[in-house]
Amino acid sequence: MIKWKYLFSVISISIMLIFAIFFFGGIMPQTTLNGVVEQNIKPKREFKTIMNGKYQTEYSNWFADNFPFRTYIVKIYDEIMFNTESIVNGVKAGKNGNLFGEYFTKQSLIGTLDKIQVDNYARNLKFIQDKLEERGKDLIYIITPSKAEVLPEDLPWNYRAAYYSLNETANIIIK
Repeated sequence: MIKWKYLFSVISISIMLIFAIFFFGGIMPQTTLNGVVEQNIKPKREFKTIMNGKYQTEYSNWFADNFPFRTYIVKIYDEIMFNTESIVNGVKAGKNGNLFGEYFTKQSLIGTLDKIQVDNYARNLKFIQDKLEERGKDLIYIITPSKAEVLPEDLPWNYRAAYYSLNETANIIIK
């Protein structure tokens, strides 16, 4: 057990030492990241900015974007998140390269409306239609399916069971 603790300590310190050598040596191996990337420029060291605390904030922002191997670490992290079908920026990867917005997918899987809710919804639409007709306007109401309803076979694995059980419930209600 002590051997493993020693080995872990040596490896950790070695990695930190390598990062320190790269950083203080001015060696910043980076690659480009695609997408929207806001570059922070390295702040100039001035007495006034150091005293009012602005330099520390600007330097922290710059360093967060420019530490050695940052772009490689970001790319590896994104690849792991994508391949494990985790949510990245509210988007989840499904089968066949399809991407599903988490919010809309969950909304389509919440459940079916009962008869009272549907009747209430229809009454509200009829009210709106009547008010628009009084003003000489037409109401055009378009119901579109979500991607989850059109491509259920491509849903991420953790949404598929909810989709199929929801459809079974809906079929029972319709019958």
